[in-house]
Amino acid sequence: MNDDEKSFTLVLEAWEGSHNASSNATDFAQMDSLIDRATFSGLIIPGTGWHNLKHNGEHIRIIYRIRVMCNPNYYNTTCSKYCRPRYDRFGHYTCDQMGNKECIVGWRGPNCETAICKPGCHAEHGQCSKPGECTCRPGWQGEKCDQCTPHPGCKHGYCNGSPYQCICDLNWGGILCDRDLNVCGTKEPCRNGGTCENVAPDEYLCKCPEGFSGVNCEKVDNPCAMFPCHHGGTCQQTQAGNSFTCQCLTGWTGETCKISAALLVVKAIDLAAASDSKSIGDARKEDSNFDEVENGTEAALMYDAVYLYAKALDDLDRGEHVKIRKLYCDKAQSWEFGTALVNYMSMNKPYSMLKEGPEQYYGNDRYEGFCIDIIDEIAQILKFNYTLREVADGKWGKTNEKGEWDGMIKELMDMKADMAIADLSISYEREEAVDFTMPFMNLGISILVHKPTKKAHNLFSFLSPLSVDVWIYMATAYLGVSVMLFILARISPNEWENPHPCVQDPDELENKLTLSNSLWHVWASLMQQGCDIAPKAVSTRMVAGMWWFFTLIMISSYTANLAAFLTVERMESPIESAEDLAKQTKIKYGTMATGSTYSFFRDSNIPTFERMWTFMESQRPTVFCKNNQEGVDRVLKEKGDYAFLMESASIEYYVERYCDLMQVGGLLDNKGYGVALPPDSPYTSSISSAILQLGEDGRFIVLKNRWWKLRRGGGKCKDEAAKSGGSANELGLANVGGVFVVLLGGIGIACLIAVCEFIWKSRKLAIDEKDSLFSEMAKELKFAVQCSGSTKPVKTKKDFPPVSSRASMAAETNVDNGSLIQPMLPAHPSSSSNRSEPFHYGFQPS
Repeated sequence: MNDDEKSFTLVLEAWEGSHNASSNATDFAQMDSLIDRATFSGLIIPGTGWHNLKHNGEHIRIIYRIRVMCNPNYYNTTCSKYCRPRYDRFGHYTCDQMGNKECIVGWRGPNCETAICKPGCHAEHGQCSKPGECTCRPGWQGEKCDQCTPHPGCKHGYCNGSPYQCICDLNWGGILCDRDLNVCGTKEPCRNGGTCENVAPDEYLCKCPEGFSGVNCEKVDNPCAMFPCHHGGTCQQTQAGNSFTCQCLTGWTGETCKISAALLVVKAIDLAAASDSKSIGDARKEDSNFDEVENGTEAALMYDAVYLYAKALDDLDRGEHVKIRKLYCDKAQSWEFGTALVNYMSMNKPYSMLKEGPEQYYGNDRYEGFCIDIIDEIAQILKFNYTLREVADGKWGKTNEKGEWDGMIKELMDMKADMAIADLSISYEREEAVDFTMPFMNLGISILVHKPTKKAHNLFSFLSPLSVDVWIYMATAYLGVSVMLFILARISPNEWENPHPCVQDPDELENKLTLSNSLWHVWASLMQQGCDIAPKAVSTRMVAGMWWFFTLIMISSYTANLAAFLTVERMESPIESAEDLAKQTKIKYGTMATGSTYSFFRDSNIPTFERMWTFMESQRPTVFCKNNQEGVDRVLKEKGDYAFLMESASIEYYVERYCDLMQVGGLLDNKGYGVALPPDSPYTSSISSAILQLGEDGRFIVLKNRWWKLRRGGGKCKDEAAKSGGSANELGLANVGGVFVVLLGGIGIACLIAVCEFIWKSRKLAIDEKDSLFSEMAKELKFAVQCSGSTKPVKTKKDFPPVSSRASMAAETNVDNGSLIQPMLPAHPSSSSNRSEPFHYGFQPS
C-alpha cells in the first residue's frame, strides 16, 4: 500500500499442498507447485463498504473482496483528518463522518468549550460554567445579572447602572444613606403642637408654643396652655404654677367641666366618696335619702345608667393624652413606647441559665447569663421590650435527611420568634436559612481533656534534662576524645619529654598522656575540675580546647534544664493536638449530637478531620453527648480515656470551674456567635449596629469576665493555681535521691577496688618475702588502721644484700614509733639496667 496515493497492489497465489494457519511463511516453498496467481492494483476510497473482485485464471477462478478503513479517530477520504470526541474542560463535541466537530447541545466555540448561558443572561455581567446557568459577576445581581448591587451597608439608597453605588432616597443622606435629612417628617418628634424644623442631617429644632418648653416641647410650663377646660370653662393657673382650676359655665361641672349637671339627677350618691371597690348596690344602701317609694324598675335602671356614665366620664378626665403616629410595616423604626419582640433561646451555661435561690421568679426575671445580659443591653440601646422563651426541643438547629430544620432555626423560619440568641454559631448552612447579625463573640473548636497525672518522682530524675540519645552521644564523645588525645600525644614529638631534667642527655623520653591519663584528663575537664596533667603539643591542645568548649555548652545547658526539671511539676499528656487524636484509638472522643461542631466534622474534607469523623461514626452513639455538660461530666468521669470537642469559649468556662480539666491544642476553625433573625428581618442592621457599639465600649469583655470568672464558681482554679505557683517547689529526697545513690555507688565501687588493690599488693609482697598472704595482709592492715603518720617504709627483696641486725632493729623501732625514714639513693643511677632494678634503701637509727 502506498501511503501518499492510497494505492495498492494485491497479489494472491494459490498453491497445491497442505497448509494450515500455524504454518510459517517459509513453508510455502516446500509445497508441491503453484496453481495460479491473481494480481490487482488500484485506488480505493476508505469506507465501510466491501469491494468485490474476481480473477479468472487458467486453472482456477477466484472471487474475493476487500475494503480500506481509517484508523480510530481519523476521517475523510484520505484518513488525514483527526477528530476525537470529548466531554471535558477542553471541549464538548462529537465528530461527523468527515471528522468535523459537532458541539453538544448547550456548548459553543471553536472547540465547544464555552457554555451557553441561560436565555437573557447579561453578556457582560453574567457568566456560566454549565449550560443553562447564569452566575453573576461581583457587583451584579438578579436572575439575569442585569441589576447592580448597592454598596454594602447602604441603608436607604440604591444603585443606578453601576455596582456598589449608594444613591440616597429622598430625605436621606450620608455615605451609606443612613442619615435622616427629614427628621421632622419621619419621626415627628415635636409634641404639644410644636413646629418641627430640619436644621441638619439627623438634627431638628422644635419651636414650642407658649406654655411649653424642652427639646421636644414635652415640658408643660403653663398647665392652662393645653386648654384643659371644656365647654367654655375658664382655666386659672394656681399659685404654685404646676396645676390649674376650671371655672365651668352653667350646666357643666367636674374638674375639667366635662360632666353635664343635667345628668346629676340623683343627688343621693356622692361620687367622690364612692370607691372603686363598692358596688352600685352598696352605694344605694349607703344613701339614706333614697326614696323607697320611687324605687321602681325604671328608677333603678336610670340610677345605674347615670352612675356608670358619670363614673366613666370621671375616669376619662383623669387619663393622659397619648399622641399616636403612623407605623410602617416595612420599617424597623418603632414608636416611642417601644417594640415587643419574642426572643427564643436555648439553655446552656453560661449563656442562658435559670436563676438560683429560694425566690420565685416570673417572666424574663427567671433567666440570667451572658446572652441575657447582651439582649438586655441591646434592648436598652434600641428601646424595645422582649419576651424570653425556651426552644421546645432544646436544639440549636440542624437539618435532617429531608433537609428540614429543627431547633431555634425552625422557630425563626416559621416566624414563631423574632430573634434567637444563644451560643449559636454562624455557619454557611444556617446563613442560607436565616439572617445573622454581626458576631458578638469570636471562637473556634478545641479539645477538652482531663489533666494528666503528675509525673512520678524518679530517683534518677537528675538524668531527665538530657535524653538517652544525648547521654549516649556524650559517653561516646568522651571515649573518642580520650583515645584521640592519646593517639595524637603518641604521634606529636612535643609530648615526649625528659623524665630527669638534671640529666642533659637522657637515654629515654617519657610521654605523660598515656591512655589512663588521657581518660582522667578528659573526665576532669568534663566535670570542670583541674588536672595536673596537661597537653603540650599544638594538636593535643587543640583537641583539649575544643573539648573544653563542648563541655562548657553541655554543662551550662544541663544545669539550666536541671533547675526547671527539679522545681517545676511536669505532667505527661498523650494528646497535644487533633493530629494526636486522629492517630490513636485508645482515647475516645466525640462532640454534641447536634450543632455546628457536629456539622464541622461531618462536612470537613481535611484528611485529619475526616479520619476523626470516621472514628466517631464507628463508635456511634457512645461518643456523642446530648449537651456540653454531659460531655464535661464524661471527661471528668473517664479520667483521660475520653476527650470532648467543643467551642473554645465553653471550654474556658468549664476550665475555670473544674480544675481537673484543661484545653489542649489550638483552634480547629474560626467562627462566631451571632443573633439569629428570620429571613429578611428589618431588625438585622439595627441589632448589628448595637452589637458594634457594645464591642467598641468594651461591654462584651466586662460581661465575659463576669460570667466566666466571677459568677457561678468562676475563678476557683485560678486561685488554686496562684497558691500552688506562688513559690518554687521544695526539693525532696524523691527529687534528688538519685544523686545520693550515685555517690554511695561510687564510694562502694572505690572501696571494692581498694580492697582488690590491697589484696593484690599483699599477695605480691607475700611472694617476694616468701610469707603467707594473711600474714602480709595483717601487717599492712595493722599499719593502715593506726591512722598516724603519712609515710610508710618500702619493702625490699630478700635477694638484696642484707642489712645489719642492728639497723634492722632500729628500722623496726623507728617504724613502730612513727619516725621519719629517709631513703638513700644510689650514687650512680646512670645505666639503664640499674634504673630497671629497685633502689636500695637503708635505715639510719636514731
